[in-house]
Amino acid sequence: MTDLTNIRLFARHPFENQYLGRFLDREVEAAKRSLGYMEKIRWFQNACGVLLILGILLLALWLWRRGNIDIATFVTATSLSLMIITDVSGLSRRLLEFFEATGNIANGVRTLIRPHEVTDQPHAQVLNVLRGEVRFVNVDFGYQPEKPVFRDFNLHIPAGQRVGFVGASGSGESTLLSINRGITGSYWCCV
Repeated sequence: MTDLTNIRLFARHPFENQYLGRFLDREVEAAKRSLGYMEKIRWFQNACGVLLILGILLLALWLWRRGNIDIATFVTATSLSLMIITDVSGLSRRLLEFFEATGNIANGVRTLIRPHEVTDQPHAQVLNVLRGEVRFVNVDFGYQPEKPVFRDFNLHIPAGQRVGFVGASGSGESTLLSINRGITGSYWCCV
């Protein structure tokens, strides 16, 4: 059965909702802290950029007033310094975004590449399927004894045939697909 089916069967929706909510709350708090640090770094970079611009401007003014540079050199130096500081500021923002994206990719890879939960026993033999068919013979099943879902249900799907189960919600399609798990007193066979 799917996890969602198990949650419904055992009436665990409120518990699972709270359980997931705690993790989401921690994730939101971590994201807020991360954004706070990034914002502090941006403010620090902007402050340094402003101080650097003011320093270069004051130095250029001082050199111009002393006659060490002419007005063309003053304009060129201040214009170039403004362009360089703006580009360096943009580059530092891109570096922050790069490291954030790297962390997101690492989290995604850790989520996707996990060891399988269901593994073969040591020295298990390879399953050789020579032919395949699905056969249900006189299957009785119900979630409650007084409300059977299937009674004396028979189904035969020959090998190689594709079958779709269609019906209104609650008519037993998902139950039929997951019925092979743990039914006692009924017969299920896959040859």
